[in-house]
Amino acid sequence: MDMTFADFSKVYKAEVRPRVREHTWLTKETIIQSKLLPFFGDMRICDIRPVDIVRWQNSLTGSTRPDGDSFKPTYLRIINNRSTPSSTTPSTTTTWRRTPSTGVDKMGSKEAGEMQF
Repeated sequence: MDMTFADFSKVYKAEVRPRVREHTWLTKETIIQSKLLPFFGDMRICDIRPVDIVRWQNSLTGSTRPDGDSFKPTYLRIINNRSTPSSTTPSTTTTWRRTPSTGVDKMGSKEAGEMQF
């Protein structure tokens, strides 16, 4: 896998988009374009290591939304679950046994806090 992540994302789109609902794809595509490509776009797939995943996670946990607030932990978990390079790398279509995020803790929280009215 000597191709860059940006090139692979095009292959991924061609293979995955026809198999998922339109809204699901739009969500994935937004995350790929806004969260993954800026960080991993120029990296070759074979060069992505667990430390790169951790750095990507740290960059998201330290960033803010356009209104200045930080991302909610549940949103970070959604981003992590739907878009880590492990879910967008070809481990199911190649002979890879381990993906770059193997052994890396997930970011965010799966539990939302109580809403205060």
